[in-house]
Amino acid sequence: MSNKYKSSGYAMGTTIIGGIKGWSDTMNTQVESEPTSGQVTPSHVGILEQKPTRDIPTVQIARALGALGLNGLGIAGLTGGCKLYLHKIKDGGSRDTSGHRAYSVLHGLVVPATLSATQSEDAQLTIREYVGWDGANDPITDDDDATLPTILDDEKFTLGPVVIESVDMSGLTKYEINFGHTVEQVMRDGYVWPTLVYTDKLMPVLTVTCENASVFGSAKIPMGGKTISHANTTFYLRKRKVGSTNYADNETEHIKFTCAGMVHVENTNDGSGNVEVQVTAHNDGVNDPLTITTGTAIS
Repeated sequence: MSNKYKSSGYAMGTTIIGGIKGWSDTMNTQVESEPTSGQVTPSHVGILEQKPTRDIPTVQIARALGALGLNGLGIAGLTGGCKLYLHKIKDGGSRDTSGHRAYSVLHGLVVPATLSATQSEDAQLTIREYVGWDGANDPITDDDDATLPTILDDEKFTLGPVVIESVDMSGLTKYEINFGHTVEQVMRDGYVWPTLVYTDKLMPVLTVTCENASVFGSAKIPMGGKTISHANTTFYLRKRKVGSTNYADNETEHIKFTCAGMVHVENTNDGSGNVEVQVTAHNDGVNDPLTITTGTAIS
């Protein structure tokens, strides 16, 4: 008999995300345990609070960001909430046809947390759930006889070109996006689980690594940094083609990010010839700090 499982699909309401690379979670449990009445050992132990979070990495980035956007989604407004499916391993075989599991969350907030794109690797997005309590069900419920959804593992992306305020970041080897959500999970009325979950701050930061020392200097990115705009700042992910290489730049298959704010060089050399450039996004009064466009050409 097998009690081993592999991560399968992930549902945000009716949107099914494939390309799942695993999952990790923490209950963030605060346990009360204190000796009283002069004793050296506690007579009473118990949970004071739990603030669960769950990370789900995926390579199906366009579908996930198309649903989440920058701001994420309130889980209570999604049909069936969010659900992570686990495919049962078959003893003496490979994958079983029944006995699968699913972990459901019905209240809270789900957001894009981080994205990384590295030369010659698949780009990866981490989706993060900040779990709350709906007042009736456990914050995370389990189903030990779940039916797996239909999953299409039909998307993979890789590193694409980056231009920051008209400065071409050629020699690019990697970039990372921290979408910058600071989320509060608030307990009230004596409950141990959060009844209020909300984004308190949204401060995206993008970090670029390239083998191009010329980007640092007064003519490009000076010591004191410079202001950047959506019109002149683009980050792309190239879509990979099954059985081939990548889609052509002029095909509308890629992902584009733009941002406004400021850029500075954090590292002129990391010891291996790499320059590290950091972009700190802000609200320009018109657009979100970071815009996301799927199904676009590279231009």
